Amino acid sequence: MLGGTADAALRRAGRIAAGWVSSSRTTLPEISRGVRIVREAAESAGRDPDSLRIVVRGVVQAGRRDDTIPLSGDWDQIRAGAERYAEAGATELFYEPNWDPRIGGPDADPRAASELGAEVLAGLAPNG
Repeated sequence: MLGGTADAALRRAGRIAAGWVSSSRTTLPEISRGVRIVREAAESAGRDPDSLRIVVRGVVQAGRRDDTIPLSGDWDQIRAGAERYAEAGATELFYEPNWDPRIGGPDADPRAASELGAEVLAGLAPNG
């Protein structure tokens, strides 16, 4: 697996890696563009583009809706955001709560951060 956002890094991931890992700050349009470049590079290299893993590190902000962050809001909104990543070409989604200042910020209260982390895990656990 290779990361990166520069076109050269995306093409490299398609040519030689098992897949691409996005940055946590990558937007949905950038994910779509990256997936296209990675898969085109794989195909040009004689590889099956559908065999590549596309792992998205998606920023989670539970309880606070921000339309610029697909994985924000209530659990239903976050799950809908996860579907948007799949539509953009992600094969896997890594829920990244560390960009939520209540968890990963310098002023985060460790106990409250731990409780919020547990809430995120419970809220996003697979349904039965």
